[in-house]
Amino acid sequence: MLMNPRSYLPVQDLPETRRMMQKVIDFFEAKGKRRLKEDDRNRVWYSDFLDMSRRERLFATLLTPSGYGAADSRWDTSRIVDMNEVVERKFTGDYYQAEKALQTKRSR
Repeated sequence: MLMNPRSYLPVQDLPETRRMMQKVIDFFEAKGKRRLKEDDRNRVWYSDFLDMSRRERLFATLLTPSGYGAADSRWDTSRIVDMNEVVERKFTGDYYQAEKALQTKRSR
């Protein structure tokens, strides 16, 4: 889902999926690209991201198969791939350069 966070369009238009993705995007946007790159280069531990993930129950919702967790949890590879790409791009601050790849992916 390589993307520009200001124009994020989820593959699945489900309210909970949109909410979770937006929380992650907002978290990284609040940190800013400069700080993300500094933290990445300096190998700073990302406990603030893990705290936010715990509060929002991101991993419990995205990575728990139906019947094993909350009512809204389900294993959904599409959501997992989308979240993975949001997090990967945000941690390294490389999300803007990947926007063309997203457009290519969506046009297929």
